[in-house]
Amino acid sequence: MSKKKEKVVAEPQKEAAETENVAVEQQNAETEKQQEEETKSEESEQNEEDLCDKLTRQLADCQDKYARLSAEFDNYRKRTLKEKMDLVTGGSEKAVLAVLPVVDDLERAVANIKDETLKEGVNLILKKMMDSLKSLSVEKIDALGLELDVELHNAIAKFPVEEEEKKGKIIDVVKNGYRIGEKVIRHAEVVVGE
Repeated sequence: MSKKKEKVVAEPQKEAAETENVAVEQQNAETEKQQEEETKSEESEQNEEDLCDKLTRQLADCQDKYARLSAEFDNYRKRTLKEKMDLVTGGSEKAVLAVLPVVDDLERAVANIKDETLKEGVNLILKKMMDSLKSLSVEKIDALGLELDVELHNAIAKFPVEEEEKKGKIIDVVKNGYRIGEKVIRHAEVVVGE
């Protein structure tokens, strides 16, 4: 009987030890589960931060590409507009250059005609021609009495002068110069006093 008693006494101790082991295992499992959840939570937060950083970089890249594309398109628009204006200006420039020798001849005719009636008629034609050129934004370049400006004038001769104030200044205009807006289409041919 003593073996039975020992068995009966040993069984509750065994059960208590097993219950304690199960409780420890459950506690260890819960601790592991919490650690896994914390690790997953930390990994999830890290992944969210990485994703946020990645999306922020992608957004910055897209914004940069958009800004560059917008600037490139704006430059393209300005360049094509300028090219169109240059074509129009270049075409009118060629037409004006073809007409300027006629204007020169009319000016010489007005200066040399003795008959007043004929002179008046040629002068009217010259005035109409100058008005037509003015409507195309063509301006005559002033030269007489001014200092030589190589951007506007072409000195074809130097002539000795006695008056000190005429030295270095334009004393005669052989051929008038013209410009369209700020662009010189023909330099004035001048004689400079020395």
